[in-house]
Amino acid sequence: MMNPVHDILHVDGVSLTGHGGALILDNIHFALRAGEKLAVIGPNGSGKSSLLRALIGETRPDSGGIHWRGRALSEWPAAERAKSIAFLAQNDSPDLRLSVEDYVALGRLPHGERSAAGKRIVDEAIGETGLAPLRHHPLGRLSGGQRQRAALARALAQSPDLLLLDEPTNHLDPPGRSALLSLVKNKEIAVIAVLHDLPVAEAFADRILVLNESRQVACGTPEAVLQTPVILPVFGMNSFKVAHPVSGKTLRIFDVPHCA
Repeated sequence: MMNPVHDILHVDGVSLTGHGGALILDNIHFALRAGEKLAVIGPNGSGKSSLLRALIGETRPDSGGIHWRGRALSEWPAAERAKSIAFLAQNDSPDLRLSVEDYVALGRLPHGERSAAGKRIVDEAIGETGLAPLRHHPLGRLSGGQRQRAALARALAQSPDLLLLDEPTNHLDPPGRSALLSLVKNKEIAVIAVLHDLPVAEAFADRILVLNESRQVACGTPEAVLQTPVILPVFGMNSFKVAHPVSGKTLRIFDVPHCA
């Protein structure tokens, strides 16, 4: 049981249906603490992205409730939500004529400011995502990975208390994935990240939420969740630990069983 004093987000029995009555989310329930990192994993079509869109108020659940800082999410004006909740979508489509600096500065719009403090926040977001040398370049001249980092910088420039990330490592090479998630992990903000790589989710998250066929399978620590009884029915993989042959460090291995 989580301590409600420190919880900033409560998702209580959220269900959502789509066109034709198809079930998209079925009785999802969890709470999130300030500064906590939660990974959401599951097969394609399990409801991961739909959950994030419900958490930004883009879609309203058919049943259940979402409470942000003790108040129903639907009661928060959109402008107020945008000051504290940032969302990095899987397929962002910005105006490619914008410079990196102007694009990142859009993150300050919810705060309605053009202050020196706001500019410092934009400069910091550009710097920590490694985009300072490209700050005056138009987005259209950036690679997919660089554009993804610019989108993260824009989200960070919102100064959110909760950052929602939908497949944030798309278009990034392995070093880029590691750098982006390390940056986010070390931020003193709550993060909910949809991830498709189980070892990445294990390294990033304090807890992992597993979805399958619109339903919640498990929510707990990586050690508790990434066990064969949980992940085999969902991903078709076994999980076991081995010692690294040189360092002796314990490594978790995910293995797809061979069919006879």
